[in-house]
Amino acid sequence: MGNFVKLIGLFIAVWVPFLAISQQITATDHSEFDSLHAEYFYAIDHSPDSALELINNLYAKALLNNDYYEIGYALCLKGEAYAMKNELEMAGSFFHRALDLFTEHNDSMGKGYAFHGLGTIADNLGRYEDAIAFYKLGLEYDTTLIDDVFIAWFNIARDYIYLDSTKKALPYINQLKRQFKRGEDSSGYYLALELETDIKYENGNYKDCLKPVMQCVVFYKKLGYKAYLASLYYYLCNIYAELEDLEKAKFYLNKGLHIETVLMQSEPSYYYYDMAIHLAKLNGDYQAAFNAMLNQKKLTKKSKNVDNSSLFKVVEQEYEFREKIKTAEREKELLAKEKQAEKKAFNAARNYFRLVIALVAFIAIILAFLFYKLRKLNSQLRVQNSEIEKSNTQLTESNKLKEKLMGLIAHDTRNPLAATSSGLQLINSGHLSKEEEKLLINALATSSERSLEELDGVIRWAKAQLDGMNVELKTVKLENLMNEILVSIQPIFQEKGIEFISKFTPICQVKADEQLLKHAIKNLMVNAGKFSHPNDKVTVGADINNGTCKIYVSDNGVGMNESQLESLFSASSVSFNGTKNEKGTGLGLIQCKEFVTNMGGTISVTSALNKGTTFTITLPSS
Repeated sequence: MGNFVKLIGLFIAVWVPFLAISQQITATDHSEFDSLHAEYFYAIDHSPDSALELINNLYAKALLNNDYYEIGYALCLKGEAYAMKNELEMAGSFFHRALDLFTEHNDSMGKGYAFHGLGTIADNLGRYEDAIAFYKLGLEYDTTLIDDVFIAWFNIARDYIYLDSTKKALPYINQLKRQFKRGEDSSGYYLALELETDIKYENGNYKDCLKPVMQCVVFYKKLGYKAYLASLYYYLCNIYAELEDLEKAKFYLNKGLHIETVLMQSEPSYYYYDMAIHLAKLNGDYQAAFNAMLNQKKLTKKSKNVDNSSLFKVVEQEYEFREKIKTAEREKELLAKEKQAEKKAFNAARNYFRLVIALVAFIAIILAFLFYKLRKLNSQLRVQNSEIEKSNTQLTESNKLKEKLMGLIAHDTRNPLAATSSGLQLINSGHLSKEEEKLLINALATSSERSLEELDGVIRWAKAQLDGMNVELKTVKLENLMNEILVSIQPIFQEKGIEFISKFTPICQVKADEQLLKHAIKNLMVNAGKFSHPNDKVTVGADINNGTCKIYVSDNGVGMNESQLESLFSASSVSFNGTKNEKGTGLGLIQCKEFVTNMGGTISVTSALNKGTTFTITLPSS
């Protein structure tokens, strides 16, 4: 824990216990001393010197009355006043005299008070283990008054914290919190709160310290305890200094100073100077820090507390050491000037060598520049070669695409035209009845319409390769679309015995370009029939979930291996014949992918060799 937090704790060790002692004195039946006690209580919070003068009068009065009880407590109060003045040796002597007197009269409560006082002196001298022993003796002799007990708990817990024995401190803190609740008369609760804050401070949790300290400020401001309030402001100053908020640290430092110098009309305390030195160092103002050290030393000399003077000696030595550093730097500067004069003797030789080095460097730079230009030229040539190779690859792909496109147009137009031509020749032969002619004409008309649709799809796709695709999205009912496709697909595979099963329902609707979607599904179904075995079934359906529609075409045909799947949608894919030696161009799936992608959808495939294939088109549902 930081030194300043310990100093705050020491202040509480002096001030809080004797407040309770003084209150217990007034609770006795020594009414003739009450007025002096009341004046003392006020003075001890404002001016320890005035309080000492009052307690000397009380002590003299007690001697005249030969009242050991008041003599002993007057000695304790004198010890308190000297402790507040930081004259600890004198304070300790009065507590020992009080202890001897109470021991002589076998007064357990008085002995408890004296032990508490000796504990506070040990605290101020940094002898925390001795202080804990004194407080525990105080508890042993004085267990009747709860104020003395909770003060002892507080002091013991605080000293264990100083000794880095937090676990030993916690039981005493918890006792304080159980005994007292928050309220106007619950100083024990707030002392426990402050101890918990000290633990947080020790662990470096500075932000968590602010709220409980401010709660203590509000409480003690209501009680009007000015000296304690000043110490809390110095505590806040120290916390903000650790948080590197120097503006707020300075604000609370000045608030504490105002209470001490204006409201209490006394000199700035040891705690003020300690924080003033700390802030000055953080600001880099070592002169101000040194001035504050001198003032703090004067205050220490007044208190006749020799032990604390070692702190100031260390700080003064630090300042003197900084002065020595400055002197050494000045000497170093003079030595540097002497060396500079010596260096001038070597300048001529150095200039010669520098000229040689510069010439070598120049040649090296020229060679490096030529090497750089050569590398850059090679790099440009590599880039150009790469672009030429890329262009050649694109040209090759384009030629392949054109060849497949010509094959597709021939495939999609020649067969329907051949069928139409054969049908017309049959009609012209006169071998058909009127009814048969009518049926054949209707069939040829339907076939022509389908051929026109397919040709339109091929032309539309071919045009998209050159100018880009024009997509018209609208709501498409999949059940109606499927019925149209089945009418055109079923006759193609009638001889093969393929059965197409549709699992679409009236609620299956998507946002798509109807012609593009129709062409894509038809292509997938033709592929499924092409690679299915005779009398197989091809299933077509859709699943709607979370705003998307998955249209699937599934068969139990020959399937595909991994290499076939990898090149399935690329222009380099190879066309395979169907199970009845049906031929294709290899462009159907490329069309499908482009159509689906331009509608804002995706197409995927799963397949296993000799087990079948499933294509899935995913589009937004409508």
